[in-house]
Amino acid sequence: LEFRRVLFRSVFRFANSAAGDLIARTEIGKTVYVVDDQTVAKTNNAGARPAAGICFDVDAQGVWVEFA
Repeated sequence: LEFRRVLFRSVFRFANSAAGDLIARTEIGKTVYVVDDQTVAKTNNAGARPAAGICFDVDAQGVWVEFA
């Protein structure tokens, strides 16, 4: 009997926050946080923002966030 574990990754693009909360490529692999229904930020704003997921990539179109 053989068992295989299948993993699915869900990665979606969001708008990047601005100023001090702007997400750079150095944030790849780190947790990013919800600003609104289309924007993520680098910080949790002193605990006011929930985690969105893990930063998968950052490009000119926005921030790619991975959900488990």
